Amino acid sequence: MSLWERFFIALAGGIGLGFPIYISWILARIGFYKRWYLARFIPGLSFSKSIYIFPFSLFFLIFPVLVFIEDDNIGYFIWSSAAIVGLILSIYMVFWTPRWAKPRWVLYLEDKYGEFEIKHIFIPEWRKLDKLAWSAKMDTPEGIEEMVAHARKQRPVTKV
Repeated sequence: MSLWERFFIALAGGIGLGFPIYISWILARIGFYKRWYLARFIPGLSFSKSIYIFPFSLFFLIFPVLVFIEDDNIGYFIWSSAAIVGLILSIYMVFWTPRWAKPRWVLYLEDKYGEFEIKHIFIPEWRKLDKLAWSAKMDTPEGIEEMVAHARKQRPVTKV
């Protein structure tokens, strides 16, 4: 297999696996895509964490570069180290997500309401709503407060 054939195979794999991961985070970060927050397939409070694996895309996008670098070259070590850092950073960010990686509306919710209320009251009620209408409401603080009031009305919190 020629060098160019290896490059295009690696490029196809890198773009096919890395690009969608990164784009999904960008769309979530700018507030275009919000429905990931209500996903049922990830347990616990990690429902809102799966979108933060975007550094993992670096792992896939670096592979085409590695095809052109010889194994014993210092450049190979640097590029492959960057790929490994992307992998480690993505694991770190799923468990300890920095504030800069979160969308504004998520920060607003986390700053104003507790984890218990978000996880056990808001999310279950919001999942019952139309996702597009819910997403549109989450664009402004007023809309968020309206959604919070709706969730609290449907599932009141009793203080012990």
